[in-house]
Amino acid sequence: MKTNVQTDNLLFAVNESPPLWMAMVLAFQHVLVMYGEVALFPGIAGKLGGAPPDHIAFATFAAIAVSGLCTLIQVVRFGKIGAGLVIFMGSSTAYLACTIQALQLGGFALVATMAILSAPVELLLSYFLKYLRHIITPAVGGTIILLIVISFMPLAIHEWMGEKGSLYYGTADNLAVGLITLACFLGVNIFGGKGLKLWAPIITLTFGYFTAGCFNLLEFHHLHSSAWFGLPKGSYPGIALHLEVKHIPVLLAFVVVTVLNAVQTIGNCMLAQTVSIRGFKKVDYSRVQGALYADGVSNIIAGLAGTLPNETYSENIPVLKMTGVASRSVGLIAVALILTLAFMPKASAIILDMPLPVFAGFLVGLLAMMFHSGLHLILESGMNNQTGLMVGISVCVGMMAESQVFFPGVLPPALSPLTKNGIAAGGLAAILLSATFYLMPRPRLAFGIHPSVAHLPALIDRLTEGAETLKLTPRELSTLQLACEEVFMHVTSHFEGQKDPSSVQFRVIKDDDGILTEIQAGKKLRDVDGAGPRFSSGWTKASDIEALGLYLLRNIVKDIKHIHISGFTYVSFRL
Repeated sequence: MKTNVQTDNLLFAVNESPPLWMAMVLAFQHVLVMYGEVALFPGIAGKLGGAPPDHIAFATFAAIAVSGLCTLIQVVRFGKIGAGLVIFMGSSTAYLACTIQALQLGGFALVATMAILSAPVELLLSYFLKYLRHIITPAVGGTIILLIVISFMPLAIHEWMGEKGSLYYGTADNLAVGLITLACFLGVNIFGGKGLKLWAPIITLTFGYFTAGCFNLLEFHHLHSSAWFGLPKGSYPGIALHLEVKHIPVLLAFVVVTVLNAVQTIGNCMLAQTVSIRGFKKVDYSRVQGALYADGVSNIIAGLAGTLPNETYSENIPVLKMTGVASRSVGLIAVALILTLAFMPKASAIILDMPLPVFAGFLVGLLAMMFHSGLHLILESGMNNQTGLMVGISVCVGMMAESQVFFPGVLPPALSPLTKNGIAAGGLAAILLSATFYLMPRPRLAFGIHPSVAHLPALIDRLTEGAETLKLTPRELSTLQLACEEVFMHVTSHFEGQKDPSSVQFRVIKDDDGILTEIQAGKKLRDVDGAGPRFSSGWTKASDIEALGLYLLRNIVKDIKHIHISGFTYVSFRL
């Protein structure tokens, strides 16, 4: 059985519980990483959009509260909504351009309406994910993770330089503080043991604060001006109910960004699974669907609360890998802490006063870990010529977009959310290339077979009849028949006694990398890509014979995958 080395060093997987003190410390570390963006972004957008101060104040409080509530949905998973993993939600900087446009046209009330109206797009994408499984693959998810790293690096550099116009902007002091913070991060992760890595984020940030103090870069403007406790300030902006024609372009911009954020959510959920599940073997698409549902619901909640749309935060996933603790209890305590901070301005001010070079040095370390994880997700999917092209082209497109100087006078300004965002442009390129490769004209064979042993000869006959269409050699045909027979027998064992079961669908495609076969069944089946049987002298049970057949299957095919989406099972392999 092939497992993911990223989970070999897991101390506590998602369903395991660490000691309470450890969960509390790790929850605090996660909040340190993501809280600043959640709390500051509504104020930045509000000021740039000319919103009233009382609406900005309320939107900031609402953003913090919604972040906690929507993170809870992701962590706990209510029915099909949520990933059931420690995935954090918060205000999305991807919406900055369209948010400013909406604020200028109708204030936070219009922003709220746009968030609500664009959310169904993400919900629909999640519902139809099973039809996109060949296009939005783990390789595409890994590519998006690489694009996130590329997109965040300019931000890290900007933060490292410091606040523009300040006394220390671009000085050697800022450079030194960032380098020392990064060196501390790397030192703990390279030379530290499992016990020390648990504390890596808080050690790094504490050391960074201390270093900034030594360089006279540590200031507490937010801390001195904040109260210990307080109810939300400002006034609720409401929701705009009267839309006009001039609002349509803004809505389209929100829809585009929502789709692109959905793609990012898919990548983040795939990555989170690799570092959260002990002995991780394959992506669980039901969790990916849940993450998308939660993301869409969170935008509706954010709109009703009068604040900005949300997204899943990539920065926290490397913290899971770094500490080796992905326990759900850490996420729950973090949710409680976020909601508490919404009513404790002075406590949250300490995080908001984090020196920019300290945050930048820490962020660069996180991005380095994220790059490794994204690359690992791509390689786990199997690297071939098409995957290599998809990754290379998408990363190049993302870098061109992220430069923001690629023919700025030629490309329409209305497309700026796409053309000036590396994740958006590169992610779209990855999806289009993946779709192109899948839809390319190739010899194909598709048919359905009733799931019963009596119809096994019909399966063999259909494959034999399709050998000429697929241009199979006698050896390829024999191997294909044997592999399909083993999977078919496994499938039929799940339909015994069931009246009028749906047909098992077979799809066979011959391409440059071999013969790809996918078998679809209308219910959840036991995995065919698990561990092999334990050989002994007592082979008597039918289940043992079935296990032996599946074991042999795994030795005559390659790249075998078994996924569940929306109540359907898809088994694929290559010859």
